[in-house]
Amino acid sequence: MSDYLPLHPLAKLFPPMAEEDLARLVDDIAANGQRETIATLDGQVIDGRNRQAACERLGLVADYEEFTGDDPLAFVLSRTLHRRHLTESQRAMVAASLVTMERGMNQFTKGANLPVSKLARMFAVSVRSIETAKRVRRDADPQIVAKVTTGQMRLNRAANVARLPRSEQRCA
Repeated sequence: MSDYLPLHPLAKLFPPMAEEDLARLVDDIAANGQRETIATLDGQVIDGRNRQAACERLGLVADYEEFTGDDPLAFVLSRTLHRRHLTESQRAMVAASLVTMERGMNQFTKGANLPVSKLARMFAVSVRSIETAKRVRRDADPQIVAKVTTGQMRLNRAANVARLPRSEQRCA
């Protein structure tokens, strides 16, 4: 049984680091130790998924700290949105995830009820981009969604692919 914690849905809003970036984080933690704690909520990681993955690769016991604030979404956005170098397409996909987040998650996320126009300003994308990302999330093959989420495909390209029948999307 692993001592590492599962990811909270809020941590899953953002894509994991690219493999080469994670390898650099592993090297840094190996050389300098884990300098920042991993934030948890209800026994799940809300911030620090990449630090946890690095500690796991190194076989280290990760250092966790329970989130004590009143707005976990604001915390996650503050810690992650500006720290990560996400493309416009990736930011639109994260915003679309918030718009379409299951209603049961709202007990943890005041921001999940934000109007799309406010999310667009927060994520520095257009309302149209968020609407396009929602359609891609709904209509595209999961592999296409993953490519946009990880920055391997632009949102507009994915939107065009999503118009194809599912059987043709993987070949596009």
